[in-house]
Amino acid sequence: MKLLDGAEETAFAAGVSVPLPLVDRNQGNILAARLRSGQGEALRRAARMRVQTDLIAAHQTLDAACREVRTLENEIIPGAEAALDAAETAFRLGKLDALNLLDSERTLFKVRRQHTDALARYHHAVIAVERLIGAPLHDDDPITGDSQ
Repeated sequence: MKLLDGAEETAFAAGVSVPLPLVDRNQGNILAARLRSGQGEALRRAARMRVQTDLIAAHQTLDAACREVRTLENEIIPGAEAALDAAETAFRLGKLDALNLLDSERTLFKVRRQHTDALARYHHAVIAVERLIGAPLHDDDPITGDSQ
């Protein structure tokens, strides 16, 4: 209620205010963009950690397969071949029966199958490592001796 000048009458006055966005400089959207940027950075770090973990696991698999292949090639297969040669000689001389000769052959075949399986694991591990690093692992394959 308001008194009017010169009269003793009262009048009712009302006002309306409209906020003008003069001071708000899009702060809400800027904050949202900063949060999205931080979220993107966190996702990038998480992906990098996941790739590093996968690379470590693939490298350990590669190392184990490489050691297994080398052990089979340098120690186990030559030993099984020597045992078969000795069994064949003993069989020819009549000192060993056919069953023992077949057992020596079966052992050598089993060892060679293990070698093939180990080579497959090795090459799968090489592929996994190369996929993770995005490049060839090396120019010369230490197992097969192949140049790429």
